[in-house]
Amino acid sequence: MHRLGTSYTPNIFHPEYHPATIWPDLWEMIDTINKEYKNICGPLLEGLVFKNPQGILGMGITEKNNSNWLMRSRVTTGRHTF
Repeated sequence: MHRLGTSYTPNIFHPEYHPATIWPDLWEMIDTINKEYKNICGPLLEGLVFKNPQGILGMGITEKNNSNWLMRSRVTTGRHTF
């Protein structure tokens, strides 16, 4: 079983913090989980978001909001341009 965080309700999920030393392992876990859904709905998990724990959330007005302290990394799906 793979653990990515805690689900409080079907719509509320709190992801766990993972140090940079295990990020490659997280990608392996995402690949394993996505293989089960490949022929059903495409990837279940679209990627990872890397955040600075001291980052301060700003207004989300543009696509690049908060980009000074977070980075998105996605699996290849063809549904996105970044």
